Amino acid sequence: MGTVRIGVDVGGTFADVVVADESTGELISLKVPTTPDNLLEGIFRGLAKAAGRWSERAPDLLERASSFVHGTTVCTNLMVQRAGAKVGLIATEGFRDSLALRRGARESVWDMRTPNPPDLVPRHLRVGVRERMDCFGEPLVPLDGQSVEDALGHLKAYGVEAVAVCLFNAYADSRHELAVKERAGAMMPGVPVLISSEVLPVAGEYERASTTAIHAYVAPGAASYLNALDAELKSQGLRAKPLIIQGNGGVLDPERSVRRPGMLVLSGPAAATAAGLQYGKAVGDLNLLILDMGGTSCDLSVVVNGRIPTADGVEVEGYHLATSSLEVKTIGTGGGTIAFVDPGGMLCVGPRGSGADPGPVCYGRGGEEPTVTDANLILGRLGTDDFAEGEISIDRERAEAVIRQKIAEPLSLSPIEAARAIVRIANQNMISALEMISLEKGRDPRDFTLIAAGGAGPLHASALAEALGIRRVYVPRQAAVFSALGLLHADLRQDYVQSFNGDLVTTPPEELKSVFRRLTASAREEFLEMGVRAEDVEMELEADLRYRGQHWGIPVTLPDLESPEPLGTLAAAFHERHEALYGHQDPSGVIDVLSLRVIAIARTPALAVGAQADAQAVSSAGSADRREVSLDAPGPPISAAVVKGSALKPGARLSGPLLIEEPATTLWVTPGDAVEVDAHGNYLLLKEKG
Repeated sequence: MGTVRIGVDVGGTFADVVVADESTGELISLKVPTTPDNLLEGIFRGLAKAAGRWSERAPDLLERASSFVHGTTVCTNLMVQRAGAKVGLIATEGFRDSLALRRGARESVWDMRTPNPPDLVPRHLRVGVRERMDCFGEPLVPLDGQSVEDALGHLKAYGVEAVAVCLFNAYADSRHELAVKERAGAMMPGVPVLISSEVLPVAGEYERASTTAIHAYVAPGAASYLNALDAELKSQGLRAKPLIIQGNGGVLDPERSVRRPGMLVLSGPAAATAAGLQYGKAVGDLNLLILDMGGTSCDLSVVVNGRIPTADGVEVEGYHLATSSLEVKTIGTGGGTIAFVDPGGMLCVGPRGSGADPGPVCYGRGGEEPTVTDANLILGRLGTDDFAEGEISIDRERAEAVIRQKIAEPLSLSPIEAARAIVRIANQNMISALEMISLEKGRDPRDFTLIAAGGAGPLHASALAEALGIRRVYVPRQAAVFSALGLLHADLRQDYVQSFNGDLVTTPPEELKSVFRRLTASAREEFLEMGVRAEDVEMELEADLRYRGQHWGIPVTLPDLESPEPLGTLAAAFHERHEALYGHQDPSGVIDVLSLRVIAIARTPALAVGAQADAQAVSSAGSADRREVSLDAPGPPISAAVVKGSALKPGARLSGPLLIEEPATTLWVTPGDAVEVDAHGNYLLLKEKG
């Protein structure tokens, strides 16, 4: 038996496990319920079941693993549940309230009543020290050692579990922050100390403070979980170093992940984008909209011309995390999302979900609130077979009773009408999110292929494509474990950033090149420590640019640092990107440089996934089972064929209405549409009407 790659993605409802044989490309995939009280329990239960498929034990499987890549929601959950560490913040005297003042802007300019979320660090745990650095890195006021002692003593007395340090203009020179970190290590051994000049060395007082505070907030929880996982994997036989996926789509070892724990806040959603890019190559389209609808949430991302756009900051539960991350939109719409009638008599769907325990009502695990999954079951789009390795049994009667009681009767609807309304609202939530990452970014969704994944995504894909004018939808056979599959393809990645004070007119090109060379040297050194040869590391160069007078920058890629006119190349690319985003450009405007970034990547070799044999292709569903299915539009149910995915071979072409059932997902092909099975056994849904 050859070596294998293992990917484990733990979501809010299920833990997904994928094991791939590197020599044959054979895949094993499965879902087991997440165990919220002890996440490791669900992980190792899944590994044991995966090993059993090859008639071996989990330690044997782990021993022959060349890689183990993990996507985790631990840090995300700490933020969502506000269950992170008690954090103390050390700031320059007079600046301790920058964290609370924010930028003064609100998500909705019309909403002046909704308060901001509670400060991540309460005011009594934010203390100032005497020092001051100017924007060029020259100390105006030397660091006062006694004020540092007093600040640390104050935080120690309150029993803080982590310390964030954000001194004014520390991005320009880190000497004062490093001195505070050293003293904190001596006075508070064992307490994580995160400093802004290491976490985010760029200008922007609030962004640095917020990002550093978030890193500190999740640091103890991340360290505890990753250390326990690492130890258990080693004791079970894993020889390879486990890798953890970050919000930027790359993977790092646990040791470096613990140093930058805020990068794990968007760990789970990033894996789906990596998988989407691989499937895009298979379908022959490098412009992709990727939808990964699981049990708790729906993650949406985009690939443009084969590249995954990144963002310099995201909002996490109302808190600003200014680290490089993939352009991912996450909404609270999943199979387990709860539907309810609000006090005004309006039907709402989400964002609250049923989670892994108890889950949707139809799972029979104690759920009492109707969910999107229950609605799809009532509409006939889901079957009643057991799934999740036999751990989930489907109870249609219980789901119908709850929808009748909680939704249909209060709104004077039939259960079918109520279920149809739930699904249509869930669809609209996803349509709006897809528009945010496409239309609102200057991208026409009609120019993209929609990749529909997750356990619930293929059920809704046809309706979403119809609304957005998308003609092709690609559904992987492994859609239910899409993120876990993406983990097997994720590259080793680290981002290096530094503020830069200049513009593209007066800045000497050599000055810009000097910063890029310094960052690339740091990248090669760190990757060498991880066992990666310098020649195996790819460097992508970016600059954050803006027209003078603007507030925010736009990341622009520099193709060639040694080109004769690197600044001119950047300027041209910036004008083009600005017009794509905002509909106009100013060729005569002065372009300021805010920061420079190097993205270092070590590519993961592609898996040798072979095409399936073209034999016994099923060309019609005439002999299939049939089921009554209700459409989104009002009217009586229609009779739809129900086909097991295992019966469909490459080359098959079928027409809707049709339900294709895989072990943990179902593809709903609406009337008038067609589906083809490609050489790899995946499904290409073709919208033939409209």
